[in-house]
Amino acid sequence: MKNSIVRNILITSALLLSSCGEAKSSFSLMIYDSDDTFINELKSVIVENTESDFDIDLQYAEKSQKTQMKQINTALEDNGQKLLLVNMVDRLSASAIIEKSSVNDANVIFFNREPLVDDMENQSNAFYVGSDNSYEGELQAKLAEDIFGSPTSLNSKYDKNGDGKIQAVILKGELGHQDAEQRSTKVISQLSDDGYAVDLINTYICDWSRTEAYKVMAEEYDNFKDEVEIIFSNNDDMACGAMDYLIEKDVFKYNVDALDQPVQLLGVDGTDVGYKAIRDGYMYGTVLNDADKQAEAIIDAINYFTNGEPMGVDADYEIVNSNFIYIKGWAVTSDNLPSEYQKSTQQ
Repeated sequence: MKNSIVRNILITSALLLSSCGEAKSSFSLMIYDSDDTFINELKSVIVENTESDFDIDLQYAEKSQKTQMKQINTALEDNGQKLLLVNMVDRLSASAIIEKSSVNDANVIFFNREPLVDDMENQSNAFYVGSDNSYEGELQAKLAEDIFGSPTSLNSKYDKNGDGKIQAVILKGELGHQDAEQRSTKVISQLSDDGYAVDLINTYICDWSRTEAYKVMAEEYDNFKDEVEIIFSNNDDMACGAMDYLIEKDVFKYNVDALDQPVQLLGVDGTDVGYKAIRDGYMYGTVLNDADKQAEAIIDAINYFTNGEPMGVDADYEIVNSNFIYIKGWAVTSDNLPSEYQKSTQQ
């Protein structure tokens, strides 16, 4: 009997030790809002590629920095979390998040919403992963140049008033967000650098939202409809909000090439909705905000902090200023849409 008891104790201990040995690492994934198409696509890629190896604590702040800070405090101080992936509501909160992480011997990976360089300086426990926003603005400008042709002799089909200038409206994602600021600035400056005269009619803040962009168009379109030749949108969702209104008001034509629409429309992100708008002939092009490659870099950072694996080995990105990783995208039109969005494959 005594031998049987000892044997059972040893078996139980072995099972417990085995179970402990197989325990997953974990991280908290903090998202600024649950209703952002690109962020949801990026989140899905991260989760799909880590959930077999990590326990994931997923939190949404719903655009409240106060809520997000409470979530971060709970993760660090109550749950003992050692790794945070943070899509900040307010990028100016980075220094506080880094400090809290440091005090709790934790690491943080910021993504999409970029901390200030000064906040990240000499921080060994933090990385940032995001897109190359200036390059995205440059590519959006190149798409517009493909439409309008030579800067000294604009295509009369698109230079509707024949004044030799590009009349443009910008749908801006969010005041102060580095993606919105840099994309908006670069698209205009690149056109100017390339010799184009641009008349920027107005810039409208639409908070990355398809609904908000639709509302702006409903309220403002009559004020600029006879002037505007192209709409630059900081993301595909807002471009699709403009598209929704223009379809509803019979401005956009059905079943024609995008270049035959009376107003040209460009987006950024390369999301499902953007690709469909290109396929259906409403949007000329978008610039891919590469969720897959950003997720790869984020996962490299996860493995660096949790397993000590080196960063950037065989990767096609560079680490800038020790902490920052910027992923480049590319321009997408009907000529190079992913195969699943090509008209010829639609039933």
